Amino acid sequence: MPADHEQLQRSITRISLIAAPTLLLVSEILRAVTIQSPRSQVVFASQVLALAALAFFAPAVLGLARLLRAWSPAATASALALVLLGIMGSTGAVALRVVMWGLERTLAPDVFTGVRRAIPFQVLLTLLVPSLLFSLGLVALAVGLYRTRVVPRRVSLLFLSGAIAFPIGSVPDVTSIILPACLAMLAAWVRIAMSRNS
Repeated sequence: MPADHEQLQRSITRISLIAAPTLLLVSEILRAVTIQSPRSQVVFASQVLALAALAFFAPAVLGLARLLRAWSPAATASALALVLLGIMGSTGAVALRVVMWGLERTLAPDVFTGVRRAIPFQVLLTLLVPSLLFSLGLVALAVGLYRTRVVPRRVSLLFLSGAIAFPIGSVPDVTSIILPACLAMLAAWVRIAMSRNS
């Protein structure tokens, strides 16, 4: 591979490793602020930032997989597939939240309540699956980083803690854990981005 192509890949990986968790953290902060006033424009901004974060997650995890290509090609490919499936599903879930936000702003409250009740439980369960796939893939990548020692083990453990806490923080009654999970991911990924190997 030409040196300039390799350098471009590394640059994209570094930018994505910092941008993805940063955008996700800001999105979650905005989302936490809007819990009191869900009709606010800040809800829309939060969802747009979540979509932007998901866009940056793809090149970030591809870069992490590149770091782990010598570890176990099959395990790395499986982890990458889980994360990418999770990203695709999560994009649909965020898009649905944007649609619901728009409907809430335009429909009468009783009509919106009827629309919300019409969404079957299976749809909501389907939206939970991508978050779990995403997290399982991130856990596998964190384990790979831990085992290969491409980065210091404490960084891998920080990444692992964020990957485990992230889906737990997505549960409505446990949202207080989402911000520390995002911070852990951000700290770990910034450290990975600054390493010589990325």
